[in-house]
Amino acid sequence: MEIEKYQALAMRTSPPGHDRILNGCLGLIGEVGEIVDIVKKWKFQSGDNAELPTDKIIDECGDVLWYCAELAEGLNDSIARMYALSVQEFDDMREFVEESPIEITVGRLASFAPAPFEQLEDMPPRTDEKWKQMRIASAKAQIIGIMVTIRDILEVHCKVTMSGAMDYNIAKLRKRYPDGFDPERSLHRNE
Repeated sequence: MEIEKYQALAMRTSPPGHDRILNGCLGLIGEVGEIVDIVKKWKFQSGDNAELPTDKIIDECGDVLWYCAELAEGLNDSIARMYALSVQEFDDMREFVEESPIEITVGRLASFAPAPFEQLEDMPPRTDEKWKQMRIASAKAQIIGIMVTIRDILEVHCKVTMSGAMDYNIAKLRKRYPDGFDPERSLHRNE
């Protein structure tokens, strides 16, 4: 699935009229925490021969991508545009990722997660437009870092493409919310 298409389909399940920036920021922190927890449990609680639970990681990576799209919508931007502009800068790190265990890559992901919140929601009231735009640009750079790290986790450690994770996430959302977002279905689901 193309990133542009993913964002449009993902936003089908974004409730109308809410603060997409705050929801995106908080959602990123929560979903990244879920990935960290999966890797921590696998590393320290599953025993020496346990296989990495890639299905769970892929599922949570899709949720992180959803919140990246949500935050981009709140910023009137697209994750495809942001990703395309800067992805090559992160490709230099790929060799490091390929030689590192997943817990190192997940740690890098965790370091990016709170940054958009710090840049966007922690702004004191100022009227300086240039200063505000610098904070937004910094938040977008962190979103790119999150997306590239998710790509690396998926491709290097889970052996699936980011496009495949996006397909899986949209299929899950279609099943969960066949008619678009429904707060009742969100609060009372069986999974």
